Amino acid sequence: MADAKPTGSYTPADREVEALITAATRHPLGTEFLVGGYLGTVAITFRVHAFVVEAARLRLRGPSDRN
Repeated sequence: MADAKPTGSYTPADREVEALITAATRHPLGTEFLVGGYLGTVAITFRVHAFVVEAARLRLRGPSDRN
């Protein structure tokens, strides 16, 4: 999904983003934590790069919340 790619030298693969979203749905803190938690804490909790968290957040928020 092209719109889930943050800027920078690292671009997460769609499978990484999907895996994170799936993991968040199974985690006790849920997708609310993925979307609203402190970026560094979310990345550490799910053992992913911060850019994967950002891409997942963009995907979950949908096109109407993007600026």
